[in-house]
Amino acid sequence: MRVNLSLLVITLGTAVPRAYLAMQLVNDDVFKTKARKFVAQEFALKETQVANSKINPTTRTIALAFIGHPLSQSNLQNR
Repeated sequence: MRVNLSLLVITLGTAVPRAYLAMQLVNDDVFKTKARKFVAQEFALKETQVANSKINPTTRTIALAFIGHPLSQSNLQNR
């Protein structure tokens, strides 16, 4: 009985953190996929292109670098 309880505790002790990390990885991947899709849809501009994008799922931020004509404030607000 004591051995079974010990095995159960060890199993749960390793399974719970693994499941949490797996969930975090899936959530991060979903965020990155949605962020890439958002950037592709919202910044498909004629005279300006996205040169680089940095997506950080931890802080849930997207940093973009553009090449081409400068973006006006009205162009950004219409997006």
